[in-house]
Amino acid sequence: VRSITEPVVVVAHSYGGLPTTQALCGLDNVIGVVYIAAWVLDVGQSVADLAGEHGLPDWWDVHPSEGYMDALHPEEVFYHDLPPERAAEHSGRLTHQSLDSAAHPLRDAIWKSVPTSYILCEQDRALPPSIQQSMSEHTTTTTRFDAGHNPFLSRPAAVAAQIRQDIAVFLTQSVLAP
Repeated sequence: VRSITEPVVVVAHSYGGLPTTQALCGLDNVIGVVYIAAWVLDVGQSVADLAGEHGLPDWWDVHPSEGYMDALHPEEVFYHDLPPERAAEHSGRLTHQSLDSAAHPLRDAIWKSVPTSYILCEQDRALPPSIQQSMSEHTTTTTRFDAGHNPFLSRPAAVAAQIRQDIAVFLTQSVLAP
């Protein structure tokens, strides 16, 4: 993103919301962020803080001595609204998630300086809709999808249309608009 001179809209999903929220701060060409079932925390918060408030999800298979967690039953948690063969295919691509990544509090938040939108997934079994609702309050707008954790897999045309709509709004609000 730093080497791109044109206006940029970034789309962040799930855990990707955390590094996106912090890493984009100070980049003048970012005109908006679309979060999809993503972690959108406030400065000073960490995933561990929220896990402490809400309890660890029952699908986390935590390995503290090794420093990672895995998803138990990912086909049911992440991909339940896909055909079984596609759910199995995507589940097979998953790797370990670092526990350290959940421990660090956010130091800055892009949503404080650029327009943002949130696609809240009402059938999400990985990131509960109630937690998404709370985090979406940091964003400019929220759109609700009747979908699981990966709506870009289960409803790609609808997600693409929403992203295009959000980009159009971001462009009207940006001083970088062409």
